[in-house]
Amino acid sequence: MDKKKIEKAVVNRVCDLIQQCDTIDDKLKEGDKNIRIDGFLDLYSSPEQRVENLHAEIPVQVKGTMGKLKPNKHGVVKFMARTEALKRYRDVYYGVLLFVVGVNKSSRLGEDVFFVQLLPYNINRALSKTCPDQGKMSVPIKPFPTNPKEMTRIITALNANRKKQMKAKVVAYDFGGDTKPCQKTSILYQSRPSCTKANV
Repeated sequence: MDKKKIEKAVVNRVCDLIQQCDTIDDKLKEGDKNIRIDGFLDLYSSPEQRVENLHAEIPVQVKGTMGKLKPNKHGVVKFMARTEALKRYRDVYYGVLLFVVGVNKSSRLGEDVFFVQLLPYNINRALSKTCPDQGKMSVPIKPFPTNPKEMTRIITALNANRKKQMKAKVVAYDFGGDTKPCQKTSILYQSRPSCTKANV
């Protein structure tokens, strides 16, 4: 399946979900205009989506994979992310909301949607465990809800947490000094269980 078709399918799937939320509007359909992200979710203080009610813009990255995403018994899937991309998410965007969408091979439509909140504290903790030459690391992703209230709750909480971290003026780790020799990491959060892989 053509890469552009996959990109269109996964973005459309996320947009269809967000469409149900009264106080959230997607800015994803315009396509890949940024180097590292696919757009933003606009969070409003009320269902009247006017400029004066705009509360926040949340950076979003959407990835896709052919086939069904199969979570393990703990309900998570392992997504392989580039360490350089994680650093950019932290340093340039101060965290992003990452979606990973499974595309049905027959219908060519996006189906299962998984997500992870990649905020500076979590990224710093994960990157501090990588080797200097480690190009990728695994990130546990979990199913994104389809209920509008739950979607709104997650996105609102992410924004609040992101703002707190911005105010705290998080200082990036010295990766050269903090990196432990050859201890490849497969977790983003220390409390997460091991996960099954998503070939994305």
